[in-house]
Amino acid sequence: MATTRSSARSQVLWFAVLSVVLGAFSQTTPAQQPKVLAPHKPVAPRLPRNRSWDKPASAQALVGGFWMTDANFRATLYLGNSVKTDPVTVMPILHLSNGVQYVLSPVTLEPSGTAVVNINQALAKQGIALYATLSGYVEIQYQWPWAAICATVWDVDTVHSLIFTYGLRPPPDPAAHGLMVANQQTQTLEGMWWKQESNVTGFLALSNVTAKPIRATVQVTDNQNHDLGDHTVTISPHGTKLVNLSELQFTTSSSGGVLLTHDGPGGGLLVSGGLEDESVGYSAHLLLIPLPDASAKVSEASYAALGLMSGAADPMMSFPAGTVFAPYLVARNVSAGDGDADALVDARSQRKFGAACGGHIGTARDPESGRALADCRGGAEEFQRQREPDSGHQGTGRGRADGQRERGSEEHLCV
Repeated sequence: MATTRSSARSQVLWFAVLSVVLGAFSQTTPAQQPKVLAPHKPVAPRLPRNRSWDKPASAQALVGGFWMTDANFRATLYLGNSVKTDPVTVMPILHLSNGVQYVLSPVTLEPSGTAVVNINQALAKQGIALYATLSGYVEIQYQWPWAAICATVWDVDTVHSLIFTYGLRPPPDPAAHGLMVANQQTQTLEGMWWKQESNVTGFLALSNVTAKPIRATVQVTDNQNHDLGDHTVTISPHGTKLVNLSELQFTTSSSGGVLLTHDGPGGGLLVSGGLEDESVGYSAHLLLIPLPDASAKVSEASYAALGLMSGAADPMMSFPAGTVFAPYLVARNVSAGDGDADALVDARSQRKFGAACGGHIGTARDPESGRALADCRGGAEEFQRQREPDSGHQGTGRGRADGQRERGSEEHLCV
């Protein structure tokens, strides 16, 4: 009898608890209020494509993108389609340094799509060993009413942590070559080299994208314009010549110039340069530009650069332990006149920019001449010069890791 009464009491108690719980959940809460959509205007459906507005397709082409392969280097062609409504099919062509060409399989890029072509594997399909030491340039051909494709070649050596990227450009006008030869016109380009370690060396890859031979000369000088080396080469039609600037290893100067002249048309000789030090994984571009117009008026121009790092690397950036960054700026006057250049450095963060300013907010000066090198005050980091507009000075600022390997950019250039 007692057991029956106890069991009954338990049932009554459970029923009471269950009633309270269900009652609590049956109450209306704010989360259960009916949803009211925010007022908005409906998106109109996309209009159908009117093909009658399309211009007729024409032959388009891009050339350049110096590539190199060997046991360590892997070359990759990145393609991008700027057309949002239609796919575009391109035909990649690999030009070897001796002028031999290999036509690869067509690549179809979806609207606003990208594609990747492994050049090492493409050569392997032609019966060439993956570890073969080869170089050359890329050509892509396609049909579209306008220039719709961008392309970049990445040359990466993961063993030595070397990275070089080179873009493609439209080929020169074939009629321009004959006109320049008839007028005996010579093309002149000038650039600068620099090195932070004694083992830094450099190279120039000269690619002839025309149907006629091009003769070129390269002169390398130090920062006092003293001659360090001279090179003379003839580049066969659609061939590539690699000029090794080994003289950089035997000079005590840390910077200097490179002067290149050739008898081809403007844009007919593509110059792809690089600086490297395999022992520490250092790689940088060696850029050459046309000489400035001597008749241009003197004016002021400014250049800005972002993302410079100084001091110990942030552990969250996954650099090797002990990596230390030191920003530096190199400028070269490629005009016939004198010019003054001032560097303004943003010093709002001493931890990030302190090394560039000697660890203080103020003016960093050359210890020998006493001349101001960097005015460490608020504002964007800026490189100013007094010279011809758009040319006349060359400048470069880079952050390097002392004794460590430099990381490559994650961006794919579209030129």
